[in-house]
Amino acid sequence: MADPLHNRVKFIDRPCGVGKSSDTYANLSYDKRYLIVVPDLGEVERVIEETNKRGLGFQTPLTMTEYLQGDPDEDISDSDLPYSESKLSHMQALMAEGANIVTTHKLFDMVDMSKVDTSFHHIIIDETFECVTAVAGPKKAAFDKVYVREGYAVVDESGLVRPTDKWVLEADDVDPAVSKKLFLKARAGRLHVSEDGFYVDVVPVQTFLRNQSCTVLTYMSEGSLMAAYLRRHGVEYEVERDAEEDLRFRQGAKQRLILRHLNLDEGKGKGRKHRKALSFGYKAQGSFGRQTQVRFATSIRNHVYRVMKLKPNELIFTMRKDLAYDRRDELSQFVKEARLSTATWVHKSTKGTNKHRYCVGALHMYDLNLNPSVKKYLDFTEEQEIAWRKSELVQWIWRTAIRDGEVVQVSFCSQRTKQAFEDWLGEG
Repeated sequence: MADPLHNRVKFIDRPCGVGKSSDTYANLSYDKRYLIVVPDLGEVERVIEETNKRGLGFQTPLTMTEYLQGDPDEDISDSDLPYSESKLSHMQALMAEGANIVTTHKLFDMVDMSKVDTSFHHIIIDETFECVTAVAGPKKAAFDKVYVREGYAVVDESGLVRPTDKWVLEADDVDPAVSKKLFLKARAGRLHVSEDGFYVDVVPVQTFLRNQSCTVLTYMSEGSLMAAYLRRHGVEYEVERDAEEDLRFRQGAKQRLILRHLNLDEGKGKGRKHRKALSFGYKAQGSFGRQTQVRFATSIRNHVYRVMKLKPNELIFTMRKDLAYDRRDELSQFVKEARLSTATWVHKSTKGTNKHRYCVGALHMYDLNLNPSVKKYLDFTEEQEIAWRKSELVQWIWRTAIRDGEVVQVSFCSQRTKQAFEDWLGEG
C-alpha cells in the first residue's frame, strides 16, 4: 500500500456536462472502498442510484430520525442504532466501518480529519469546494491583547492559531460574541490569522493526503481555489485534460450562448459619462439604497420581458443573498418589484448541481472578486484571480440548459464580468 501521506491529488479536468461523473462511477471497483463527495443532496441520491445498480452498497450519513423514517415498520431497539442524532456522528461511524460512503461537500468539510481514519478509502470529490473561507474576528490589536497576551492562543509562523489549555477551559468566558466560532475552528486546527488581522478557515491538508487516493472531478481546475490551496501547502497534484476536447467545448458554447450587458448604470444628468462605473461587488451591493433598488428593479423587469423575452421561471439569477431575501428568508421587495419571484436565485459559486438545467436564461449581477482574507492567504496574483473568475462563471452558467445542448441567454450587469467570460470563450 502506498504511503497515504505521499499521495498526489489528481484532477480529472473535463468540460461540464460531458459525463465525467457518470464515467467515474461506472468504473468503481468492487474490491476498493470509496468516499464520494458531491455538491448537494440531489447528487447524493444520484450516486446511490447509479452505484447500487451494481451492488456497491453506498450509504449516506443520516440522522437517527431519518434512519427510522427509512423503514417505520422495522423494530429497532436503541442498541441497534449505530450513531447519535448527528449526521456527523454517523459519517464518522461509517468511516470507521470502512463502508462505501457518499456525502455532500458541506458535511465532508465539517469532519475533523484528526479523529477519523480514511487511509483505506479512495476519495472522489465531484467539483471543487472552497478550502479557504473568510472568518469574521477582532482587529489584530484586540486579538493580540485578549487572546495572545492573556495566554488563550498561540500563533505559529504560518499564522495557524492553536488554543491553549486556558482557552479550552474558559472558552465560554472569553469575548463570547466572537470567541465560540474562533475557538471551535482553532481547536480543529483550521484557524489562521495574518499580520493584517484577516482570519481564514482552512481545511486541514490531511483531508487530501490520508487516503488511498484523491481524485477531483472538475473543469478549469487551475483556476480553482482548491488548486491554489494545494499549491500553497506544497501538495503535488496532476491534471488530466484534453486540449482538443476543451477547444470543441468552447466552440460549441459560442454557438449556443447569447450574451448581453444589462446596463443598470443609466442615471440621468450631465457628466454621466465621466462617472466612475457602478460596482456590483459584494460590499457595493450591500449599500444599494431603496431608490437605487427601485430603479434597478424596473430595468431588470424590462430586460427580462422585453429583451430576453423569457418567463421568470425559466431564469436563474445571482446577486448578494441578503439583497434577494429579507431577514425572514422571504423574497425581498427588490426581487418582487423586478418580477423575479418565480425565478431561481443561485449562489454565485454554485457548482455541480443539475437542479436548474431546465433554465434557458441567466441573470448575473456580480463583480466577482476574491475575499481579501482568502486572497492574501493564498497569495493570489492578479492573473490567478482572473483565472478563478473565469472558472466561477463557467461553472455557474453551466447549471442551465446549455449542458443539454440548448440555446441560453446570459445577461451580465457587470461589463467587466461579461468581458472575462468572453475572454474565456475566445481562448485557443
